[in-house]
Amino acid sequence: MCILFIYVNSGHGGDGDPVLGEYRLILASNRDEYYARPAKIAGPWDESPHVIGGRDMEPGREGGTWLAIGSDIPNGIIRVGALLNVTGENKPNVTSGRGPIVADYVSGTTPNEDY
Repeated sequence: MCILFIYVNSGHGGDGDPVLGEYRLILASNRDEYYARPAKIAGPWDESPHVIGGRDMEPGREGGTWLAIGSDIPNGIIRVGALLNVTGENKPNVTSGRGPIVADYVSGTTPNEDY
């Protein structure tokens, strides 16, 4: 089972800025129930250093991700992508994974509405 936890701290000090020492955003996610599945730990990506996330290293699915954050600083855009599984549904036998969808989104510049 996949789980995604998102905490947004909208608390502000009297000046409108976040309270010093408190996190503004906390994201936590488990990858999946297959603990032996190979992956790279979360960190900046070699080919896209503006993206931070883990990488799937399962043969045939390399480079996908289940949780990543990308930033386009000049345009003030931050993208968060997450991938969860739906339990109880029959899964088609496919050789490719869905992780590249998240990787392409967080590393790209396509507007959300067009993605």
